[in-house]
Amino acid sequence: MTPRDYAQEQCLLAEALLQQANSTREGEWFLDALDSYQAAIDIDPDYPEPYLALAYLWLSQGHPEQAHPFLLKAQSLDPFDPQLLALWQDFEASTSVKESVS
Repeated sequence: MTPRDYAQEQCLLAEALLQQANSTREGEWFLDALDSYQAAIDIDPDYPEPYLALAYLWLSQGHPEQAHPFLLKAQSLDPFDPQLLALWQDFEASTSVKESVS
């Protein structure tokens, strides 16, 4: 198996952990998913999927400032990824909402 294969397996594990977190509403599963995505990055830092997933997670939790570095890294790896464009739009929308509230 290649490092990319291991990184993909870590992403699949993280997705399963997130499903568990959503069904049980227990935060420890969310933290385990974050750890698995980070493990995928450690295994293959040039694989964009875990960066996209982490950006999505932070955006979905209402923390665009946490998502921003993952969006930037994903963009540097695969600037034409359609998921990346959607996440940037979510990021822009969430930061404009936060600015209008402040």
